[in-house]
Amino acid sequence: MSHSTQNVDLFDPFADVSPTQPTQKSVSFRFGEKLGRIFLKLKGKINRKYRAVTEGIHHQVEAEAEMERLAQEQWLQEQVDEVAAQYHLQLKRSRLRYALVSVSAFIAGGLSSVLVMVYF
Repeated sequence: MSHSTQNVDLFDPFADVSPTQPTQKSVSFRFGEKLGRIFLKLKGKINRKYRAVTEGIHHQVEAEAEMERLAQEQWLQEQVDEVAAQYHLQLKRSRLRYALVSVSAFIAGGLSSVLVMVYF
């Protein structure tokens, strides 16, 4: 029999799963177990720190983007206010010009009609 068939012959599937006597763990097994626990704790701490840092960066980027958006919105509002002020000034000037032309035409018409009535 080969070595692998000897192991198969020794394997009993119906044997008791838990040993009756607790086996003593070797020093290297306990050392490895403790190193594994330390590794997992460090990994958890590093992951939490990484998440905190990336979350802080994410919030900072969002805050900067919001500030930029608000600055652009304020700049656009200032531009709109400036254009509206220019439009109102232009409208005021055109109304004043129309009023002056109308008054001067009325005066010129009145003077010409008085002159026509006086001389004719």
